[in-house]
Amino acid sequence: MLKTDALLYFGSKTKLAQAAGIRLASLYSWKGDLVPEGRAMRLA
Repeated sequence: MLKTDALLYFGSKTKLAQAAGIRLASLYSWKGDLVPEGRAMRLA
C-alpha cells in the first residue's frame, strides 16, 4: 500500500495515523512512500 493512496482515502495525516494506531510523529518516520507491512494490514 502506498502512503499517498492511504492519505487520499483517510483525508489527512492525523486520520491516517489514528486508523493505523500510531502517533502522528511516527507517521513521519515511515521511509519512502510505502506503508510498513504491519500497518498496511491494519489499514486494509
